[in-house]
Amino acid sequence: MKKVVAVSGDILSVTPEGVLVNQTLLPFSKPKLKDGINRTLPQWRTLDYSLKENEVMTMTSQSEWSFDGRYYGLVHTRQIKGMITPIWVINKREKTT
Repeated sequence: MKKVVAVSGDILSVTPEGVLVNQTLLPFSKPKLKDGINRTLPQWRTLDYSLKENEVMTMTSQSEWSFDGRYYGLVHTRQIKGMITPIWVINKREKTT
């Protein structure tokens, strides 16, 4: 599952340090050079790019290991086939005791 993290008009940078949307660094966004079984990952870079109409950046906020927009770049809105709406979310990072 990927989230849309940047839309038309947002300023996007993808650097070796991570992904910035409107100059805010996103969590878990530092691109990996290799995947979990040591295969080289593609490296997509852009600096201060203003997303055009119908362009979005997709990523996850749950894992630094996700294969997402950091590697394959922008997605056109016509490529999006559906949308999910979570009905129950557990925040694993939230202390529950």
